[in-house]
Amino acid sequence: MQVDQFLQDNTFESVFSKVVVNAESLQRLKEGEWINDELINFYMEMLNARSKEHGSSLPNVHCFQSFLYPKLKNEGYRKGNLMGWSKKFDLFAKNLVLIPINHNNTHWTAVAINFDAQTIISYDSLHTSRPQVFKIIRRYLNEDHKDKKNGGEFNWDGWQDITSTDIPRQMNCYDCGIFVCKSLESLSRGDKSFPFTQNDIPYLRQEMVWEIGNQTLRRG
Repeated sequence: MQVDQFLQDNTFESVFSKVVVNAESLQRLKEGEWINDELINFYMEMLNARSKEHGSSLPNVHCFQSFLYPKLKNEGYRKGNLMGWSKKFDLFAKNLVLIPINHNNTHWTAVAINFDAQTIISYDSLHTSRPQVFKIIRRYLNEDHKDKKNGGEFNWDGWQDITSTDIPRQMNCYDCGIFVCKSLESLSRGDKSFPFTQNDIPYLRQEMVWEIGNQTLRRG
């Protein structure tokens, strides 16, 4: 089985959009392991590539890497030099912006900024409310809008902050990163049904090994 071959290969290395997953990181996709930034960021770049390849047949999506949020939180927009993160595209022309969040290497959650629906939605597979996340994301959008739109203020009229209860609930302390990747994969296709549960996670871990090893998403 190809999944087993990837996991047993001590020289494994997969590179996608400059993100590297090596054999050590790949082992974190085994049952019971907490996945790291490299796996998350590799997956986000595959979602970005699929969005570009499919054009108007899928939502116009941008997935940021996991390093965005801690920089925003700890350094801020200017000090963290975050103006360059959206230099090559118009953030505000996207349908959907997806942000994985690493909470001090203890838990993964995610945020979806939906410009069409005017919502910022927090997705946490523990179903926990995180009000600080909304404040930080709103601050980022304000600063980026000023930087990219000639100093203009972002118009928040009609916008809502929502803590989602639709995301499947995890039943342990280590599968959160898988929930984030597969929830954002679903959202990036315009599917808000999240067609998986905790019972599917062992299979989804293997699916991610296959996807990273082949540098392609199962649901192309």
